[in-house]
Amino acid sequence: MENNIETICKIILTIVTIIIDVILIYVYFNFSLNLYDKIYTISILLIHLLFYLFLWWYNSTIIFILHVLLFVCLLLTVFLTNKLILGTALFLLLFIIIAWKICNRCILNEDDQQFGYGTEIEICTIILTGVVIYKLLK
Repeated sequence: MENNIETICKIILTIVTIIIDVILIYVYFNFSLNLYDKIYTISILLIHLLFYLFLWWYNSTIIFILHVLLFVCLLLTVFLTNKLILGTALFLLLFIIIAWKICNRCILNEDDQQFGYGTEIEICTIILTGVVIYKLLK
């Protein structure tokens, strides 16, 4: 399959994902997590393993599925209790919003794709960001 995701976007996505993974691994091994937070963390790390593989050894179908899972996982952050995991989710949400504004598209998309970018998704992401900030502050 032809790979139309720009190399610079792949590098940025890889660096951001590594930062998230390092934090999640640190939290998993150094904090007492409830069962939900543990399952969430392990699930994210497994999804990221697939993401690394299929971002660089390109498979558009798998990348699309992982793209959908990203939104599901972000929505599931509302049930997290660990502040560092919530902070990591906030970091990702802010990264996504900034990348949308800079690139005028989702950087995970190929040039002709629009999934994961648009007014409705942006509004939902901003609301979710507010919820995560609220959970961090309470």
